[in-house]
Amino acid sequence: DLFATTQAAEAQLAELAAEHAKKLERLDLLSFQHDEIEKARPEPGENSRVRERLDVLSNAGKLLESATRGYEALYDSEASVLSLLAQTQRALRDASQHDMRLQPILEQAEAARISIQDIAYALRDYANHVEADPQELERVQARLAELERLHRKYGPDLIDYLQKVRREMDSIGLTETKKEDLQRKITDLREQYSS
Repeated sequence: DLFATTQAAEAQLAELAAEHAKKLERLDLLSFQHDEIEKARPEPGENSRVRERLDVLSNAGKLLESATRGYEALYDSEASVLSLLAQTQRALRDASQHDMRLQPILEQAEAARISIQDIAYALRDYANHVEADPQELERVQARLAELERLHRKYGPDLIDYLQKVRREMDSIGLTETKKEDLQRKITDLREQYSS
């Protein structure tokens, strides 16, 4: 009975050893994938953020020009919208002394002036913060290329794939523990059989 138990354990160990060799090959591949993704340190939603940043950096000249033109048209030129609106408000103020029905229109013009001024200031502030940095553009392009390469290899969700790889690596480690347990059991059984 002890001999049969030892033989069964040895057969189980041989089967585990063959399975283990296959799993070691798989573990090598998983380790490579794990290290490659870990090295890149992807973050959730990073791909879309990098694309947006690239779009801004690639079009910095256009963005700056648009914001600057908008600011000038609304506020900074002699024929700006705010200058014309101020002239209109003065004329309405004078006219409203003769007809009070113009008062609500004058109030709307004042609200419009405040809104347009806010828009002009926002455009000026935006223009002051537009970056045209060729090195940053290059860095962002390289990061996007790296992320896209990894997405082509491992799918759209790198973090999910990385977790899947870790789980599979852990399960292979459990097989190694099972193999060690069987080797101890066989040694114990042989010692009992010998005595």
